[in-house]
Amino acid sequence: MRRLETAADVRALLRRFGAIFYTGDPLGEIELMREELRELFQAGLIDRETLRAALEALRRREADLLAERNEER
Repeated sequence: MRRLETAADVRALLRRFGAIFYTGDPLGEIELMREELRELFQAGLIDRETLRAALEALRRREADLLAERNEER
């Protein structure tokens, strides 16, 4: 499996399972992706390491988005 280093990598993984997210709210999309990842893990479709790497990539993206939001203020 390809390494999951960015939120775009996570989106590509989820797309393989038919999950596509576009809400116009990047932070909301991250939460939806987290939920979908947990469901895929519980269903046995992804392993623990994939879940961990994907969640970490989403945490980094979320931190970047929050930092950008704070800089705008």
